[in-house]
Amino acid sequence: MRHRILTDTMASFGKVLRKPAIPMLCLVSLPYLYLGMIVTRVVNLPLEAKSVLALPSFYLLPLLVGVVLDNLAHLEEKVDLSFLSSLVVDYIVGVLAMEAMAAILQIANAGILLQNIGFLFLSFSSLGLLFLFGREVMSFLRKGKKSLSRKHVVSILSIFLTSLTAFFLKLSFVPAPFTVWNAWANPIAQVQGVLRLWSSGFFDITQRWFDILFATTSCQLFNIGAPEYFGYTATLLVTFVAALGVNLLVYKLTSNLWASLLCGCMSIFLNIPSGLQSAPVYQFKSNSILISLSMWFLLPLTELLEKSRENSSKSLLSSIICVSLPMAILAFMTSFLVIGLVPSFGISYETYLALVRPLVIVSFILISLATAIVRRKVGLGTFLLMVFLTVYTMHDTDSLYYMAFLIVIVSFSYLLRLKRNRAVLTAISLTMFSLILLAWNGLINIPDLPISTYLGYGQPSTTSSFLVKKIVFSDGNTSAIRYLFMIGVVALIFSRSYFNKASSWFLGTSSLTVSFGLFFFPDYWLVRVMDIATPFMAMAITSIPAFVLDGVGFLHKWRGKSRVLISAAIIGLFLFSVVPNLQQPLVKKLSEFPPSKVASYEYDAALWLRQNTNETATIVSDYWTMMLLNPLSNKVWITNRMFISDDLDQWHKQLLSDLKTGVFDAAKSSQAYQGLESLIGGIEGNLDWTEQYYLSRSGIQSTDLTFLIVLSSRTIQWLYQSSLDVDAPQYGGVDSKHLSIFDDSNYFLKVYEVPGQLYVFKTVVGRVR
Repeated sequence: MRHRILTDTMASFGKVLRKPAIPMLCLVSLPYLYLGMIVTRVVNLPLEAKSVLALPSFYLLPLLVGVVLDNLAHLEEKVDLSFLSSLVVDYIVGVLAMEAMAAILQIANAGILLQNIGFLFLSFSSLGLLFLFGREVMSFLRKGKKSLSRKHVVSILSIFLTSLTAFFLKLSFVPAPFTVWNAWANPIAQVQGVLRLWSSGFFDITQRWFDILFATTSCQLFNIGAPEYFGYTATLLVTFVAALGVNLLVYKLTSNLWASLLCGCMSIFLNIPSGLQSAPVYQFKSNSILISLSMWFLLPLTELLEKSRENSSKSLLSSIICVSLPMAILAFMTSFLVIGLVPSFGISYETYLALVRPLVIVSFILISLATAIVRRKVGLGTFLLMVFLTVYTMHDTDSLYYMAFLIVIVSFSYLLRLKRNRAVLTAISLTMFSLILLAWNGLINIPDLPISTYLGYGQPSTTSSFLVKKIVFSDGNTSAIRYLFMIGVVALIFSRSYFNKASSWFLGTSSLTVSFGLFFFPDYWLVRVMDIATPFMAMAITSIPAFVLDGVGFLHKWRGKSRVLISAAIIGLFLFSVVPNLQQPLVKKLSEFPPSKVASYEYDAALWLRQNTNETATIVSDYWTMMLLNPLSNKVWITNRMFISDDLDQWHKQLLSDLKTGVFDAAKSSQAYQGLESLIGGIEGNLDWTEQYYLSRSGIQSTDLTFLIVLSSRTIQWLYQSSLDVDAPQYGGVDSKHLSIFDDSNYFLKVYEVPGQLYVFKTVVGRVR
């Protein structure tokens, strides 16, 4: 009997191994996560090596959770999606389920579970897969789902090598772990968010959930104590994932392996302006994560559009309503207009952001998952809702523009199914690009339409958004690339052979039209969605050699070696003109734009403070020192969290002014001590509400806070200027005049120093701790 059980088990296991689809991926992914978890704890690996090993887990763990939930609920039984589209749906399901669970645990104050969130979901994935395998319910061996063919292996390797080239280019200019911390975005959103979730079991659901949660699971599983190293190496991950998504989408639309490979590699280097940081190759943050996944979401969308040809008007309306209503609700709840409305409902704004808004998001997530489970499939409307909720938790602002893009694409796909669709779409495309071309050359004026102001996101009233976007687009692409793009648009519109069928043609062309049109739409904030146009811009450029080759073959009827030679010459000339122009914006961005607002000595100080002082400490210094070192060292903030000091509320502006005149510019140590002591009571009563939320959930009283005075070259620069912001690192040194004020053991104790650059003191007497 035992022999038979063993034989049957081995036969079932062999059956799984012979399948090329999802189970094989799971059986490889799960051991990888466990092996990485063990190796990084047994072997003393450098942080860079751990971070590289952890990269796949950022996407693999939610995928495994989604696979288990998908198959336990028997989703998609009525919709025959392809292998890749099934993976995307499973991934979205896993992301939403993990985010909902983490938010619920935070609201329930289940800190112990949150501290072990990575292990929790890894255990769930393991038990779920063992259960599915043990009961021999092989429903996840989806019939008809094919894996990637072998011919795609070359494309994947080529795109990975190109991504690696871009990563090493960044490495040559910006050493690890100094990613582009040009504001507080990275330290807060990832470093401090990960540290607090891992060390204190505090999941900041008032921030964007995605990068905090999944960066934490990766760092936890692979024992990475410094999340900034993971953030640095993760630019390689999001670059590769974004480029591979472009490659697969273009191949789906064109069935052209060469064109899809070129588009994938080219997309890495398009649209990289110096002033924006959303390009995946440049920075790992919420924007770049959204970009890396945006094209993957289009894979199942294109299939669902192809399969929903019946009752088009009804399907269109129901699908748009399904996603538009939650979009409108969450857009309103995210806007600044809500700040003034919330108190009228009898609740504090803090309660609203820490409880009401997260519960609304979780409710929409549960509704979308329940709808799919009840119907046992993921329909078009449900899929759009799931995508919106996923990108909303990545980046609430950018999600609105991205979903507007998807809704217009869905509308195009329905409305242009008539025989005249090509003519209508061609007319729309030519009209849009003609208007942009005329405005680009100053022949017409496109007035600003600040739609975002109605959502409460605001827009500079004196800014010409079209001019801003023209500058951004020109800065991110050389003139040669811009001209090739314009030529490629015409080639793409009039070339039918570039696409594998008519439906793909108008989907690809409408995607290009809508994405690029959205970017140049006269609203300031739409500059953030520039990267949506990247894959279709690459598609337009790569259509040029395809268009020329089609013309050569048609006009001259060349065959055999002559055709091969002519084709090779055209392609070679195309690559020779394109490749140098692709690298130039990235090199310019890395070499000219400040790679980091944090000096190396400041990072060393932050790391020392993180390891040698308690989380109850808070830094007292100039605004930018506090803004950068508090999150990097995982300390409590005494000010609001704003990009610049001008955006602070009036109380905290006055606090900075009093710190400057009463503490750092004091005549002697006793006066500096007294000035600091007089501010402490006000600080404890006026802490930023997000910090109050953290302290209350962590069981820390504001009276438990200790204070660390940081005097650095940046602080000295602040003392000698009228502005409150010193955004660039300073290396001028700390003069003895200001150092002597704090270098007095009767009042202050020096705990850390970088001679001539930075000093850290703590008070030793009285109420100031």
